[in-house]
Amino acid sequence: MTGERQAASGRRLRRGELAVFAGRLALERDRESGAARAVAVLADERPVETISWSELQELLVPLAEQFLERSVSLRYRDPAGMIRDAEAARTLVFLVPLRRYGKKVAADLRARVLAELGNAYRVADDLDMAGDTLADAAAWARRGTGDPRLLARVGDLAASLHADSRRFEEAIRVIARVRSFYEQLGDYHRAGRALIKQGIFTRESGKPLEAMALFACGLKCLEPGRDPNLELTAVHGLAYCLHEAGCSAEARELLIENQSLYESLAEPLKTVRLRWLEGKIAFALGDDLEAEVALRTARHGYQKAGKYYDVALVSLDLALVLAKEERRIELIALVDGIVPIFRRFKLQREQIAALVLLRRACGMPAMEPEALIARIRATATLLEHRSR
Repeated sequence: MTGERQAASGRRLRRGELAVFAGRLALERDRESGAARAVAVLADERPVETISWSELQELLVPLAEQFLERSVSLRYRDPAGMIRDAEAARTLVFLVPLRRYGKKVAADLRARVLAELGNAYRVADDLDMAGDTLADAAAWARRGTGDPRLLARVGDLAASLHADSRRFEEAIRVIARVRSFYEQLGDYHRAGRALIKQGIFTRESGKPLEAMALFACGLKCLEPGRDPNLELTAVHGLAYCLHEAGCSAEARELLIENQSLYESLAEPLKTVRLRWLEGKIAFALGDDLEAEVALRTARHGYQKAGKYYDVALVSLDLALVLAKEERRIELIALVDGIVPIFRRFKLQREQIAALVLLRRACGMPAMEPEALIARIRATATLLEHRSR
């Protein structure tokens, strides 16, 4: 009897594997036949109303993937557009009839799109929506084929959300597991990417020296020329850690050496991040005028991109310059302007209290510049990564 049950179980397993295989073949067929037509539809070269329902079913996934690709490309210059295109992709994949590719393959498609949509919400600072959407992505992934790379991608994005929510230990634990998975697969480029992310989370948890080692190891794992954006992330992280470790002159040299890498990518938000770091470094080296120019440029760039939390954080760095130069009226106006920005986000009681104390300190004529600078720095450290 036991043998019969095992045989029946084996038959069901084989049928399930065959169904997944057939679903993947059907998906690849639609991708191949629909890719060019999907591009034409997105370019408005072919009106949607001229497409029959039977043909539209073939185009749903190619169209969704075109939207998803465009969404990812908008990350560093248009977070709102990133969400818009990812939401369009979600709408399309949920229109795909389950029978077309089978339940498990369809579940993978939905999980993938939901994961990227969740990440788009995270990039745009909507952490509540990001958490809910990534949880949905994980649920759909569990219903799917068990594709390990999909599961790793969901884990990767979940780690980023943990870090943005100041759960650094959890972020590091999850991304270390993702890294280990890629190492087992022999995919050392993606393992290097995970190492770089682990470096980011480690730096954000207040351990710049440990983070430097992770960035350096991650850079060594990357395939040359495959992902310049990722290479730049590691270089930027190394420079930031050097600055935080008190080696601001060396950090400046590293940025100068890699100026061409920043320029070659020409991503607006990456340029803004560079200006912010340059401002921090200049202030540490006593170049107050250069620091102010760089920080005001970064502040304007984040305003233009709608990244208001970063606007407020850059403003705190700018406040250091104003405090040092005892430009008290400008400082009070600056702090008064950023308090409402911070209040738009969910802050802990201690963070709100720090803002109140900072505003009060700015209005105290007897407060020495050194003491005011220390207060600003303590507040910035507390607010750098908000909690959900």
